[in-house]
Amino acid sequence: MLQKPSQRRKKLAERDNLSKLFRDEAARKIAQYDDDLLEFYAQLRSNNRQLTIAGFWPIRSEIDVRWLLRALERRGHKLALPAVINKTNMVFRNFAFDRQTNLVPSDFGIKCPASYCGECEPDMILLPLAAFDNLGHRLGYGGGYYDRAIAMMREKGFDPLLIGVGFCAQSVDRVATDVFDVAMDAILTELGLCRIHS
Repeated sequence: MLQKPSQRRKKLAERDNLSKLFRDEAARKIAQYDDDLLEFYAQLRSNNRQLTIAGFWPIRSEIDVRWLLRALERRGHKLALPAVINKTNMVFRNFAFDRQTNLVPSDFGIKCPASYCGECEPDMILLPLAAFDNLGHRLGYGGGYYDRAIAMMREKGFDPLLIGVGFCAQSVDRVATDVFDVAMDAILTELGLCRIHS
């Protein structure tokens, strides 16, 4: 099995090689699985209330989850985006598409809501991927921001549903993992929602 850095480089290069047309079509396809996401949440949490769902503003060749986020917002759910606040920590801040002017540049070229938008604890987090396996292990960009943010939420008593979102081509037989890596509950690709825990 490849080690994390080499596995990450390999899968990110493969993702970069996906055509823009394919990536755009995949982004529209995943937006059609909003029902599946909400049903999965209700199944695991026995809850159909208004949710706060954290997505991510896509960079580089990441799958564009904004179509999906718009679909969820139209259904009455609140949105959030991650914001890196220092070299080690990340929080989630409130976001709405009608207030895109509140987005400001952050580290790594990522757009995030300004600090005055307020922080929140999402019920569901859509996580960007470099690679994933069918056990729910995720390979990100190596900063550990999501792992730390989720660990802090759990320490405070919050238990967000974790959905990795990417392209089917990012799948690997097994992701190299460390003890602090957080496993996902499901993976969403252009082929649909793959539930790890049901």
